[in-house]
Amino acid sequence: MMLKRKLAAQNVFKLVHNSEKDTYHMPYLYHGYKNELDPIAIANQIGQSVKQYLSDNLFSEEERNLLMTELRPSIESFGEDIINSLTRRINLSEDLEPHTEIISEYEKTIQSLKSINEIINKDLTNYNLMTENPEPAVFISYSHDSEEHKDWVLQLATRLRSNGVNVILDRWNIKLGSDLASFMERGLSKSSRIVSVCSSTYVKKANEGKGGTGYEKQIMTSEFINDQNHNWVIPLIKNNPEIRKTPTFLGGRMFISFEDANLYETKYEELLRDLLDEPVLPIPPIGKNPFQTVKEFAQQKFIPSNEKYVSPSISGQVNFDYSNNNGRYFIGQGELMFELDFSKSSDRNIQLYNDPASIRSVAIAKGKESITEIEDARIFDGSSRVRRPNINQIAVLQNNNGFYAAILIKEIKDDTRGAENDEVTFEYQIQSNGSPDFRK
Repeated sequence: MMLKRKLAAQNVFKLVHNSEKDTYHMPYLYHGYKNELDPIAIANQIGQSVKQYLSDNLFSEEERNLLMTELRPSIESFGEDIINSLTRRINLSEDLEPHTEIISEYEKTIQSLKSINEIINKDLTNYNLMTENPEPAVFISYSHDSEEHKDWVLQLATRLRSNGVNVILDRWNIKLGSDLASFMERGLSKSSRIVSVCSSTYVKKANEGKGGTGYEKQIMTSEFINDQNHNWVIPLIKNNPEIRKTPTFLGGRMFISFEDANLYETKYEELLRDLLDEPVLPIPPIGKNPFQTVKEFAQQKFIPSNEKYVSPSISGQVNFDYSNNNGRYFIGQGELMFELDFSKSSDRNIQLYNDPASIRSVAIAKGKESITEIEDARIFDGSSRVRRPNINQIAVLQNNNGFYAAILIKEIKDDTRGAENDEVTFEYQIQSNGSPDFRK
């Protein structure tokens, strides 16, 4: 209760004392009222007061987070009662002419309270998120194209919340009688990221500045100008057959497309990882320069040391007698190393295992005739221990460092079927940038 009193909007007004009755009244009840609010100073004072209270009482992190969770509705709704009261008083004035001066002061106060609300929401929300595993607050901006489209957005939002994302969605957070503009302002201002579902209707409304979508666009555009926060908004493409996939104000920004239902799981993981800041390929530490000295370079060795069964480059063609070296052949080196484990099957296909310690999965890229046709290596099923690629088929492997390699089987020889030796000839390519897209 003490913290909630610190967030009572009435406390930011200078109370007028009636000495005869020894009572205090809100100044906006009087015709002589003048707006005297300094939003930045007041917001900073409120924020510091709440933080000081939490600090002085030596709360644990768990207790502090619990208090801030209970306090969140008061933070989010700061000034709403007074804003609504002043708005009603303005609307009740049938003849605005005699009241122009006081209405102007009321409107200044409304704007001041909104500014205070925005500042303390950012300040105290960021303060509350100073934990080991903060839950990112993500606002979903979309247009109500159809019930089917609304339900799709609802399902996405529900799944994101179940995976640790604090989603702010109108269908959950708006009640009857709520101020829609206030909800949009608060939701956008307190969010660490925004997902804009760019259907064709959304793009049209945003470009024309119509409805809630147009209003949200104005707020986002203002934030881009003020904060230069270029990755704040994630454009998500859905139900948009148009050539221009995003609104003009989001032009040039990388987007994620959910147009292909077959790629939903892949795209969902990509979106979730971005929101949780858990990239597939974190930036590796910088190692030593291998060419710093001749001596150091001379000491470097490939793994394994027998170079006969190693092709260290990231692409090439290999001819390998798989009856030797226990069927093991190495491509790449260091974090990009893949240990290929072959065994006899026939002269039309060959067995390829995920048994080596460096290999996480092996899959067949069905329907792909060349390695450069592979758009997303993650969609191929790597759940089995062994795969049997045929001649002219492509196998896709992922190593335990998260990198992908693709091998195209060119020729297979089997000494039990008339060939002199057991041999496999294949082309290979390793994606050294960590991407599962081999077209790049």
